[in-house]
Amino acid sequence: MYLFASRLMVVNAIVMTRVLAGPRSDTAHPAYAAVLRSTIGLYRQYPQLRLRSAFGAVAFAAFSLFWSTVPFVLSGEHYRYSPSTIGLFALLGAAGALAANQFSGICDRLDRLDPGRLDRGVPGRHRHRRRRGGLDGPVGTRSGQRPCLRSRR
Repeated sequence: MYLFASRLMVVNAIVMTRVLAGPRSDTAHPAYAAVLRSTIGLYRQYPQLRLRSAFGAVAFAAFSLFWSTVPFVLSGEHYRYSPSTIGLFALLGAAGALAANQFSGICDRLDRLDPGRLDRGVPGRHRHRRRRGGLDGPVGTRSGQRPCLRSRR
């Protein structure tokens, strides 16, 4: 099986080098350091880029923290999951990562429909006006009501 896969990779490499176009000599390419410096300027210029990169950094940190510790918890005394079960759990996590990618596309489409929609509630941005009876408090509460802290059984 590995021999077949290695031969297929060699054939793929040969086909790709012949099919894909090489670099054009008539266009000027900026130096790599100049490209990296330009990203700093873009970061300063576009506030939405800063906001989205902060979202990405927090999501990456949460994802990394969760998936670096969960195998220890699942294989510990309380759960005693086998390595294959932990692997299936990780596959579900990969499905969640793919869903997060789809969700970011949904956020982009929503922001195109109503620019600034995702920025509401960010300090320094425009804020919602408080409407009587509207859902402007914590999730699941109406204005003027306190959130329910006890579970309903």
